[in-house]
Amino acid sequence: MKTNIIQLQAGSVVELSLATVKSGFEQQLFEHYFPEVTPIVLGLGGKPLGSFSISHSDSILGNPKMGALFQWPSVDVFNQLHDNADFLKLKPVRDEALEFFSNGHFFLVNEDAQLTIEEAQTYAISTHQPREDHSADLLNLIAEPRTVNSDYPANNLTIALWSEDLFSKLNNAEIFKCQFNFPE
Repeated sequence: MKTNIIQLQAGSVVELSLATVKSGFEQQLFEHYFPEVTPIVLGLGGKPLGSFSISHSDSILGNPKMGALFQWPSVDVFNQLHDNADFLKLKPVRDEALEFFSNGHFFLVNEDAQLTIEEAQTYAISTHQPREDHSADLLNLIAEPRTVNSDYPANNLTIALWSEDLFSKLNNAEIFKCQFNFPE
C-alpha cells in the first residue's frame, strides 16, 4: 500500500478548497488549468499538499465531489496569487470547468506537523466548532482569523480515519468522506 507523508510547516496556513467539476470539463481542468497554475502557486511559496475525491458530505455547501489542501506561507501570499496577471489569465479556464467552487478556508499551523495518508484508506475531513476530544484526529488545525471566505465559518479543521460514529461526535460539523488521490 502506498503512503504519502505530508509535512506541515509551523507559521504557515493550510487552505481547504472544495469543488465539483462540470461533466465534460475534466480535461480542461486537469490537463490545462492545474499544470499551468501549479508553477505560479509554487513561485509564490504555495504548495499543493494533496487532493481528494469526496464520496459523501454533510455540509451547508451541498455535495462537493473533490477537494484539495494547499499550504501557504500566509493569507497575504494567497491574496498575491489572486493579483497575479498569469493567474488571472487562467482563472476563467478554472471557473468555466467548475459547477461548484469554494476556497479561501484557512487554518493555522502552529507547530511543525506530519500527516501520513494511505492509499485506498477512507478519511473524514471535517470543519467544526472547538471540541475537547481529539483522540481520533490525525490532524487538528484552528481557523486563521483572516480567512478569505467568510461564507463558510469554521473554527477547526480535522482529518481522521473515517468512522460512522463521527457524525454523533461532531456537533455542528461539516464532514466530508474522502479518499486522497495518489499519482499513477
